[in-house]
Amino acid sequence: MNKIFSFVFIVLCFCTLLNAKKNTIRITFENGEDHVKEIQLKEVKCKIQDEDGVSHDVKLRKDKWYQFFSWKNPLRIKDEFWKYGEKFSLIISYTENGEAWEDVEMKLKRKWFTPEFIKKKKRLNEEPDIGYYEGEGIKIVQDKDPYAFKVTLEKKITKITGRVLDFETRKPLSKVRVIVDQETDNYLGSENDSKYTDSDGRYEFKKKYSDNPPDWSPYVILLKDEYYPKQKHFKLEIGKVNTLPDILMESRRKRDLRDCKNISPVLEWNPECYECTCSDLDLKWYPQYKICGPPDCPEGEILEPIYNKQDEMWELDCKKMILVIIEPDIIEQPILISMTFSHDMEGFNILNDEGEKIGEIRANGGAIFFVKDEETNKMDEYPMLMFDDPYFNAGITAQFFVQKEGQKDEQFEFDLPSEHQTEDGNILRLNALRSFKVNYLTGDNGQIYIRDIRDPVQTEPEDTNTRPVFSNPYQDDTSAKSDCEKRIEDLKNEVNYCNWTDALEFAIEICDSCYNESQHITVAKDIAKVFAMQIITEESDALTYNRIVKDNLENQNHFQRALAWFDLIESLDWKGINISRTLTEQAELKLLEVRFYFRVAELFYKKGFGKATQIKLNSLIYKFNQKSNETGDDYLAFNSGIFEKQYKEEVTFIWLAQRALKKVDQYNDLAKVAGKHEHYLPLRLSYEKKILNALVKNYK
Repeated sequence: MNKIFSFVFIVLCFCTLLNAKKNTIRITFENGEDHVKEIQLKEVKCKIQDEDGVSHDVKLRKDKWYQFFSWKNPLRIKDEFWKYGEKFSLIISYTENGEAWEDVEMKLKRKWFTPEFIKKKKRLNEEPDIGYYEGEGIKIVQDKDPYAFKVTLEKKITKITGRVLDFETRKPLSKVRVIVDQETDNYLGSENDSKYTDSDGRYEFKKKYSDNPPDWSPYVILLKDEYYPKQKHFKLEIGKVNTLPDILMESRRKRDLRDCKNISPVLEWNPECYECTCSDLDLKWYPQYKICGPPDCPEGEILEPIYNKQDEMWELDCKKMILVIIEPDIIEQPILISMTFSHDMEGFNILNDEGEKIGEIRANGGAIFFVKDEETNKMDEYPMLMFDDPYFNAGITAQFFVQKEGQKDEQFEFDLPSEHQTEDGNILRLNALRSFKVNYLTGDNGQIYIRDIRDPVQTEPEDTNTRPVFSNPYQDDTSAKSDCEKRIEDLKNEVNYCNWTDALEFAIEICDSCYNESQHITVAKDIAKVFAMQIITEESDALTYNRIVKDNLENQNHFQRALAWFDLIESLDWKGINISRTLTEQAELKLLEVRFYFRVAELFYKKGFGKATQIKLNSLIYKFNQKSNETGDDYLAFNSGIFEKQYKEEVTFIWLAQRALKKVDQYNDLAKVAGKHEHYLPLRLSYEKKILNALVKNYK
């Protein structure tokens, strides 16, 4: 009997010792998803990962022995936790109806399960670094039991992570704004619509889980001050960590940089011009000829290649443009007459003395004449009138008429004399000239009278694409024109050298004091380029913002001037302009507009303009300063122009992006035609179009 009692006693003691080494962890589980049924506790699984990374299966048990029919919170784990090392983890997983849920890791220490820890009646929440060990989704329950936890289970997340580096240095870029495309955000949800990279250039997005694969092409958009925007597509695996390859971003200064020597040894990269230029800045690169030549030919001249004895192109030179028209029934070459009128005559028809319509006055004030093609029976348009009236040749004044369409009773007569007295008092016999240009004005009484007549042989003709021309009764026109010509020449030189600061001064002076001359297309496109480059060439987003919005908000700034000038050029007629490579010049102008609108649209997107507060700027129109003629004030120079406020323009990212996309399409169309007829080499704008479309699509 004593032996049996002793055996039972020993067994009881042994069991007591064993139980003393075991500890119990109690866990209450919660569902972290909205509108999802309660957690099925039977489906919760646990394992312990020791300090060597080895996994050990453990059982989750009912907390009370009488929980016969159902599993209820809390559940318990009883084990010898001290044996898994100084530091180990309890990993909890859950699967419901085939849907994956995120694993929860509870980090633990051996010392928390020692008798000394329990005797001191310590609680885990009293540990100084317990926040690290709690893990995501784990909270300590304030209970008498030191090992009571609350675990929140959530569906498995999808991670999108990566790193951003500088293209040139390969160093990490911090403070890069990273945006996940809107379709991914809408489908998987997002904790944030954007992130910023840390000091290591890293970013990470956590998205929700879905059991359906995406049917779109996910991508990220990257934005950073002084860097070009970047778009990167990637393959999305839902419920997994999607690590993108390193993304390289190019600075604004390096983005357009080209190895010009690969094109030609005479070319160098000019960072101020944003293009390859001739080593001799007085010359211009012509890709169709692969040679440098004069930047512009004078009015009435065209660019012509010069060949050596070996029939090799040696250089480019400007030659007089000769127009020869031969009619079989005309013995002598006819006289060619071009006419311009004041803006009051816009839309009027030109009639001969027999009442036949021979031309019309267009928006620029220039006259267009009609000649019937006998073969096709179609009317062709010409900027000059082929005139062979025998009475005019005999010294008789020729009569013409202008009449507004639909107003037959209101007809105005104007004369073309066979002789004209010049400013120096000499008599110019017009019937002795082969061609000449007449400028007409409309007086206060409705009469049409001659402002001047120019002989293109003795005087350089003005650009036919002009705005209304106004005479100055108070000032010598010759001296004024000389001053304007000098300013225009200075402007042209500074533009050729890409000295945008100095060019800006001349551009403003021309706008202020040389209205008539500023309307010539060759001058207008230089002025537009000067205003636009003030925005394009500035690398800093902050400074560009100041130039657009903050600087002179209520007055004129470079952004507003550029908008006004682009609108002005749109109204000019390129058909009659006597310059070579007209299509090329038009294409290059559209390219300038693309770069301008792209830069500003990008900036507005970065800054989030137009979301909380709409940005409104004064819309300007450049026009003749009529008050200078009316008042005669000394401080107002005649022939002056003025930027006049029209209305408040609501400027938003969408407004700018739509304009940029429109200009891309216009450039592509023009560049294609210029390439066919003028050997122009188009620039691909697929990158700009892709980025703009992505930004528009993701604008919230």
